[in-house]
Amino acid sequence: MGVESLPLEAMIGPAIVIDAPSRLIGGADVEALAESTPPRVLFRGSPVLSREAATAMAQNGILLVGTDGISIDPIGDPGLPAHRVLLEAGVVVLEGLDLSGAPAGAYDLFAMPLLIPGADGAPARAALRSR
Repeated sequence: MGVESLPLEAMIGPAIVIDAPSRLIGGADVEALAESTPPRVLFRGSPVLSREAATAMAQNGILLVGTDGISIDPIGDPGLPAHRVLLEAGVVVLEGLDLSGAPAGAYDLFAMPLLIPGADGAPARAALRSR
């Protein structure tokens, strides 16, 4: 499955930017957000996701998870547990975002990856519009 099979509807629509500076996001953190969170979640502060958080996000209908960090998994973890859980559930992952001009809050997200058939990732132009 390559970039060409990513659902475009996951990359366009209501999103929320959440401040979570350099910490591990756990399952309980995600459960606390579940009722009021739009289907696209962007984390500021380079946090990483636990396997439980990734599972809770997938089960709660999250379509896309993004971060301004270089990975949603801890650097050096060869198992990539958050990636595996999210990707197996069809959740799109955006990493390396520039969220420096986007305070925590509600936005509309527009993120279009380059069409590179067969690639497991691609650069994307991502933009946020305040809601």
